[in-house]
Amino acid sequence: MDQNTISTRNTVASHVRSLAHMGRPRVNVTLQDRVGPPGSSYTTGDHMQGEVVVTTPHDARFDGLEICLEGTTKTFMENLMPTTAGARIEPQHVFLQTRQPVYESIMPQPRVLESGRTNRYPFTFVVPAQLLPRVCKHACDSEQVHAAHLRLPPSLGDSPASAGGVDKAAALDDLAPDMSKIAYSIRARLTRSRERDGAAVVAVGEGRRQVQIVPAMDEDPPLQVVGDDGDAGAGRRSRGVGSQAPALYRLRKHKDLKKGLVKGRLGTLSVEAAQPKALELAPPGCTSSGRADTMVTVLLRFDPADQAAAATSPPPRLSELASRLKVYTYFSTTPTNGFPDSSHDSMGSPGSTQQLYRRSFFETLPLSSRCVEAARWERHDNNDSSHSTARAENPLGHGISSVSSSTVPRATPSYRGGVFFTATILVPVSLPAHKAFVPTFHSCLVSRVYRSARGSAGGSSGILRGGSGGIALTLRIPVQIAARGRSVAVAIATDVEDPPRSSRGFRAGGSGDDDNAQADPDVDAELDAMFKPRLVSPPAEALSDPATYGLPQRGPRPTSSSSSSS
Repeated sequence: MDQNTISTRNTVASHVRSLAHMGRPRVNVTLQDRVGPPGSSYTTGDHMQGEVVVTTPHDARFDGLEICLEGTTKTFMENLMPTTAGARIEPQHVFLQTRQPVYESIMPQPRVLESGRTNRYPFTFVVPAQLLPRVCKHACDSEQVHAAHLRLPPSLGDSPASAGGVDKAAALDDLAPDMSKIAYSIRARLTRSRERDGAAVVAVGEGRRQVQIVPAMDEDPPLQVVGDDGDAGAGRRSRGVGSQAPALYRLRKHKDLKKGLVKGRLGTLSVEAAQPKALELAPPGCTSSGRADTMVTVLLRFDPADQAAAATSPPPRLSELASRLKVYTYFSTTPTNGFPDSSHDSMGSPGSTQQLYRRSFFETLPLSSRCVEAARWERHDNNDSSHSTARAENPLGHGISSVSSSTVPRATPSYRGGVFFTATILVPVSLPAHKAFVPTFHSCLVSRVYRSARGSAGGSSGILRGGSGGIALTLRIPVQIAARGRSVAVAIATDVEDPPRSSRGFRAGGSGDDDNAQADPDVDAELDAMFKPRLVSPPAEALSDPATYGLPQRGPRPTSSSSSSS
C-alpha cells in the first residue's frame, strides 16, 4: 500500500474524531490553593481543593458526574516467550480510587447542560497515608512485604511538567525508566445511561488533571546484613525466616598487602562501616529544612604481618575515598511476592519464568571523592582487641547491623595477636541537587532502592585506595531515603517544643484547659510511674514460697499408684 494513502487515511480519521468531540461538553479540572510553587508536589495529609468547570457549545443531557482521585501504576515489557515473541505486555494497576460525592443541590434540574452557561462543581481530596488491604490481594512472602505494598507510593516517571505550571526542560529527572510509571490524577467524567437499555453508562465528557504526590515515609529499621566478612557470597540480607538473598551488601572487606612482587606480606588492611541514618527529604514546597544529608563512619584496621617491625614501620598510606550512589528501579508485569533484593522472590533465578516478567534499571551518580592521606592511625596493644560484636549503637547513634559495636574493628583472619592500628573516617553523604529523588518504596509492580556503584549493594559505595601497589577496597552500604510529613517540617522550622508536664495544668478532676490551673504533684507522680520502664521476669523464690504469705505448705502430689490403692 502506498505511503501517501496511509497518511491520508490517518488524517481523515483524525479529522473525524475531532468533529465527533467538537460538540461534546468540555470538562476542565482546576486546582486552588496549591502547596508551594506551581508544579510542586503534595504530601500526606495535604488537601487538594479545586473545582470542575463544565461548558458546552449546545445543550447536552447527562445523568451523573463522577469526580475521583486516582493512582495508577503502569509498566510494560517486551514478551520474550518463544510462542509470543514481539508482543508487548502492558499491565495497569489502579491502587487508589477515592470518589468525591456531588450533592444534588448543585446539580441542574433537569439534568441538562445549557449552552453558554458555565457550571462549577467544587471538590476536596486529602492525600491518604495508607492504601486499603484489598489493593494487595496476591500472595506475599511475609507480613512485611504486604505492609510495604500498602504504603502510598510516590509519583515516579511522571514529570511535574505534566501537572502544569513547570517548563518541561526545567523539570528534574527522577531517574525512572520509561518502562515504569506511577501517576496520580483527578478525573472528572459526565455520564449518561444508554437510551436503548438504560443499563450501560457512556461518557458524555471527561477531563483529567495530573498531580504530583510524594508521601511521607518513615525511616525503617536498619537492614540486618549477615556474613559481611568480605568473602564470596557474603553480604546477604535477612528479611525473615527462610529468606535468602544474593551478595548485595558488603559492610566489611579485608585484603592482604605485599611489600612487592617477590617480597613478603606487609599485613592485612580491613575496612568496615554500618548503615547510616536515612537521608530525609523535606516536604514538597518546603525549602527551610536544607538539603538531605547523612554521615557514614568508616572504620579502618591494619594488622601487621611482622610484629617485630610493627614498632618502627608505619601503617600503609591511604590516598582517597570515593563515594557513588546507584539508583535502582525494579519493575514487573506480574505482582511481586518479595522484596526486589531477593533473587528468588523478585528477579527470579536465571532462565526461570519469573525472570521473563521482571526487570531492573539503574543509574550511577558520583557523590564525592576526598583525600584521606591525613587519616590518623592509632596504635593498639593486644589487650585492646577485645570488643563486643553484638548489635548495638555506634558513636553517631545510628544502628549497626552485623558490624562491631565499638570503635575498634574486628580482627582480620590473619591476626595472631600483638600490635595493630586503627583509624576512623567520617564521610558525609548528600544527594545531588540536579536530580529528583523519591523515598525508598516497594509496591506490587514497582520498587525503588538505592545501592552502591558496583550494582549489587544498596546505597552509597565507598572505594578506599591505598597501600602498596595501589589496592582498592570497596564497601557496599545500604542507604535509605525517607520523607518527612508537612506537620513535622513545620515543627522543625518553627522550633516548636513540647511544653513541660508541670505547665500543662494537669490536676485530679480537671481538664487541663484552664490557664490558671495548678499542676497536681500526685498526678504527675502517677504519670511518671506509668511511663517508667518495667522489667518483666519470673518472681523471686521468696515471693513464690507460700510461707511468705502465711499459707500452709503444699505437699507432693500423689502418684497414680498411691491414689488407686487408697
